[in-house]
Amino acid sequence: MALISAMTELCGQNDEIRGAPQMKQLISLLASDETGGALDETGQDLVATSLKATEDAALLDAFVRSEAALKRLVKWLEASMSGERADQTRVLLSLFAHLPMTVEALMASKAGHVVNTARKAENEAGDCFDGI
Repeated sequence: MALISAMTELCGQNDEIRGAPQMKQLISLLASDETGGALDETGQDLVATSLKATEDAALLDAFVRSEAALKRLVKWLEASMSGERADQTRVLLSLFAHLPMTVEALMASKAGHVVNTARKAENEAGDCFDGI
């Protein structure tokens, strides 16, 4: 898969996204249905791990400002919730907790609605908020 093989060039030694060009490439890959839309849980975990390892606020802000990439994360979260995959839902919710979300980004990506749905759900996905 193109995104998984590209991650070795996008990430530094500590799994973080190395810089602005690499973040731009990650955003582009996630926005594409051929790459971001085709990722399985392992690929999604790899992306989440890299984003959570990234501490550079400017890079994370660039990611959040990308409506297409953020919408991809929302789609992954919705799929994990509908499939009752609590572990994957936890991974994605912890990623959302790490990102510097703005009200505008929450509204544009519908992330706020999906996270609130998870919060209200009476299944394992609702329990994912413990510790986040």
